[in-house]
Amino acid sequence: MERNESILDALALRIHVLSLDQIARTWFGDQARAVAGVRRLMERLIKTGLAAVRREYSYPMLPLTGPILAWNPGQAEPDLGAIAYALQSRWPDAPSRVVEVYTSTPRLANRMGGFDGRLRHRDQVTHDLHVSEIYLRLYQTDPDLACRWMGEELSKSGQEYGEKLPDAVIADESGRPVRAIEFGGRYPKKRVQAFFEHCAQRNLAFELW
Repeated sequence: MERNESILDALALRIHVLSLDQIARTWFGDQARAVAGVRRLMERLIKTGLAAVRREYSYPMLPLTGPILAWNPGQAEPDLGAIAYALQSRWPDAPSRVVEVYTSTPRLANRMGGFDGRLRHRDQVTHDLHVSEIYLRLYQTDPDLACRWMGEELSKSGQEYGEKLPDAVIADESGRPVRAIEFGGRYPKKRVQAFFEHCAQRNLAFELW
C-alpha cells in the first residue's frame, strides 16, 4: 500500500491518533530528515481535508514490549488483581505535556468509513497513542495480520459488543472477531474483571497490553 494511503487507512480504520514520531518511525525510517518529511506530508493531507492536527495533553509513553496478559478460551481465569496492580504500578510519576497528534476527518470517514476524527474525551490521547503503538508494532511485524485489525468504530457496527467494546479486534478471513486488543490504563481490578468476563463470555481470545 502506498505510504499516504497506508497512513490514511490507519487513521480512518485502525486507530484514532498518530504522533509525528510514530509516523516518522513507521513510514520514514529513523532518519534525521524524517521529521521534516512527515510535516510536509501531513501538511499536504491536511490541506486536502483528509487529516487534521490537534494539540492535546498526554502522559509519557510506556515501553510496550508485549501484552501484560494474553488469554485464550479454555485457559483458567488469571489473577486479575495482580494484573490490575501491574497495570497501575507501571506508570511513572511524570506530568502530562502538550503533544501534537494527527487524526482522521469527517471527509476521510466519508471516503473510507470508520473514525471521523472527533475525540470523545480530551484526556483520551494518552490511551489512544498507546493503542496506536500496539497497532504499529503489528503493522511492522505482521502486515497481513494488521490488515485484519478492526478499530473500535468498525467493530461497533455489528453491535456485537454493546457498550463494552475493546480498543480493537483482529478478525479472521470471514470478518469474524477472533482476538480482542485492549490497552490498559490505570485499570482497577473491577475494570479488568469486566473486560475478562466480556471476552470469556464470547469465547474470544484477547491481549491486554
